[in-house]
Amino acid sequence: MGTGMTAVGAGLSGCGLLNGSPTNAGAPPAQVGEVRLGMQATTVAASAKLAETKGYFAKQGISITSEIFGAGPVAVTAMLSGKIDMCVLNYVSLFQGLEKKTFDLVVVVDANEATEQSCQLLVSKDIKSPTDLKGKNIGIHAAGSVNELLVRATLTDHNIDQSAIKYLPVQFPDVGQAIAKGQISAGVVIEPYLTQAQQQHGLTSVMPIVAGSTAQFPLAGWVAKREWAEKNQDKVKAFQRAMVSAQVDAASRDELANVLPGLVKIDRKEVMLLQLDTFPTSNSSTRLERVPNLMRSQAALTAQIDVDRLVLPTPTGA
Repeated sequence: MGTGMTAVGAGLSGCGLLNGSPTNAGAPPAQVGEVRLGMQATTVAASAKLAETKGYFAKQGISITSEIFGAGPVAVTAMLSGKIDMCVLNYVSLFQGLEKKTFDLVVVVDANEATEQSCQLLVSKDIKSPTDLKGKNIGIHAAGSVNELLVRATLTDHNIDQSAIKYLPVQFPDVGQAIAKGQISAGVVIEPYLTQAQQQHGLTSVMPIVAGSTAQFPLAGWVAKREWAEKNQDKVKAFQRAMVSAQVDAASRDELANVLPGLVKIDRKEVMLLQLDTFPTSNSSTRLERVPNLMRSQAALTAQIDVDRLVLPTPTGA
């Protein structure tokens, strides 16, 4: 199990980013260069957008170009082909890819953690308790996703037989309508679609899926190819320093209201109603270790992944 912020680059010498311990951030170079980002139209990309609009990236000497992708795995494909340098990827997809040796990536910034309020299983009006979910259809965004794992783990904790439950891929914006039409009895939703579904369809939840053993569960991170990170350590550290300030700002609805309407279909008033994730300001292999642990508990992962080697340390003084 991970024990904290340790580095990743075996075989490198000296006192660089990948040598095994956090180093003093120091004064950034005047111009570090360009970083090409793959963003998603979700709240997880908001902090990077804040760093761009508030000048945090520029202050660290990096210029940003960005492209919006529909899903993290699509952005990863673009990153592997060299079209972008970093992207947001959910951690379940990250560990699945590492197990299959699809890629060799590192976590540059831990992007967000779910809270009991920000990630919920909304249900139809006939579902009064967790036991009513037996034999029902549940929307989980994508097969094998963290959403499915959270639901499965929670139902296991409630000793509910899942053999007759059908887990169906339903996109977050469509969950409310799918429940209203009777296509599913429940569905996992995140912001901003959670608040919209609650307001438009009057949906509620009968059990938290981010609580107890899954409380404050790590969801996604900014990742890069290991090879790129090793060759561009100045860019990586500059990006990390900028994102520390942006992650702090992302906890403010007032700050999010300045950037979220440009990422998702939501207005400033709706932003003020959102149930926010937690946005970490430092990386932790111990925290990230919870993801493969949950995956293994639900038979979604068999490989032993060295999480210490996966997580880049956040520069001290950032």
